[in-house]
Amino acid sequence: MVLPLRKWALPNEIFVTQGEAEEGGDEKVFINPKFLLVDGLLESSEEGCLSLPDIRGTVRRQPHVIVEALDVHGKIFTMEETGLMARCWQHEMDHLDGVLIIDRMSVIDRIVNRKRLRALESTGDSD
Repeated sequence: MVLPLRKWALPNEIFVTQGEAEEGGDEKVFINPKFLLVDGLLESSEEGCLSLPDIRGTVRRQPHVIVEALDVHGKIFTMEETGLMARCWQHEMDHLDGVLIIDRMSVIDRIVNRKRLRALESTGDSD
């Protein structure tokens, strides 16, 4: 699981990843993350988002990223990922920039999700 957090009182942007349970499930905190590299041909895959329940659509993202960030002790670290985790990091960085999957999905997917989006807007359950 990956969680984005925006600190409004401080100029920090944060997201947290939770590792796979079979690998120890360690959390990794990324403070003020930035991409050093976003690389590869765009790949399409279906995405959803906890901020927009029941909304799914195809989003194009690059398969390879390198991220630099601070850890909880203020130490700079760099991590590289490909595949699903690279996609997750791009998704979370989008949140930090105020971008949601509906901003990235195709017009057709937005039309398909129109009723659900309107329902979320009317109940105030969206970001």
